Amino acid sequence: MLSKYQIIIYKILKSQKNPFNSFQITSNILLIILSIFSSNIFLKSIDYSKDIRLSLLSLNPCYSSYQEYKTCFLNIINPIAYSKNLLEQTNLSLNNVSLDKKLLNVLGHSSVDIYPWELSEVEKYKLTWKSRPTFQSYISYTPWIDLQNNSFWNSKEKPKFILWDTKLGIKSIDDRYLFNDEPISIITILTNYKPVIQEFRHILLELRNEPILIKHSPTHFFTNGPTIFNGKFNENIEVPISDSNCITRVKLKFDYTLKGYLKNFLFRADAQGIVFNFHHTPEKKFFRLIPKNSISGIWINPLVTEINLYTLDIENILKTNHNVKSFMIITEDKKMLKGFQYQWEYLCAKDIKEK
Repeated sequence: MLSKYQIIIYKILKSQKNPFNSFQITSNILLIILSIFSSNIFLKSIDYSKDIRLSLLSLNPCYSSYQEYKTCFLNIINPIAYSKNLLEQTNLSLNNVSLDKKLLNVLGHSSVDIYPWELSEVEKYKLTWKSRPTFQSYISYTPWIDLQNNSFWNSKEKPKFILWDTKLGIKSIDDRYLFNDEPISIITILTNYKPVIQEFRHILLELRNEPILIKHSPTHFFTNGPTIFNGKFNENIEVPISDSNCITRVKLKFDYTLKGYLKNFLFRADAQGIVFNFHHTPEKKFFRLIPKNSISGIWINPLVTEINLYTLDIENILKTNHNVKSFMIITEDKKMLKGFQYQWEYLCAKDIKEK
């Protein structure tokens, strides 16, 4: 029987949809090493030589020969030379990194975390980095990761500043919407921190003296009270009109078929996406979703489309007119899903009298 740890290792190594890349090569090498030095690990019962042969025979021009494997093996048997080469590459990369002096003066020696994930400034300027538990997840975020980070942002350990890199704007990895990567943590960040200075692509957020209070904290499950609706793929869902000073989000729960459950367990779920339709314009916007995290709340209104000093201040967000009139959920393969359920979520500012 496979232990949960063995399954986790397998899923991490095989989670990439584009197998003919460095991740596939690295995973094959690691699997070989584990199978050689472990007498009872589950890898011995699986024939990974097929994966290696497929990679070697691939028509992909970048990885069609043994050279990539040769390079990886040489790095493993000669780690000192490999480390030296990495250091040289790092120093070359850091030469292109810069932070404005005004921003550095405000930051001083205070504790800081980065957002979303760029660490180069921390290394070059020797910043006092105080990181949340998981500052980046290349495969995908989960409610568990989101909750761990949220606990950090609610704790006494949180830093005084957040250094926000706006290079990708509101987009995250794989064309995701940045505010949907960690639906619960992002609300805590926005209510606890206020943007104070922007220089070029960097915005510095400072811890507020008092957080902005929200009537109902976001959750990673459907809540009692609000109606739970059944939704269909490729059909527009009208966005209800909410009270002023509120952020409208929708909680999504996908219902998988048996085939979908098996694929999700052994590999990963098919990609789902959301298409936004706006008031007063035919423009549409598409973002990919993280299926597991969608239950924690997908950002709908007002849809922030660019990152700057104004849009990172939740007090401004709450006052912004709602621009999305409807949305549509799309999926790669309908055979993997029976459908989905959804529930509206309204995050409204708490009146001072309600404190």
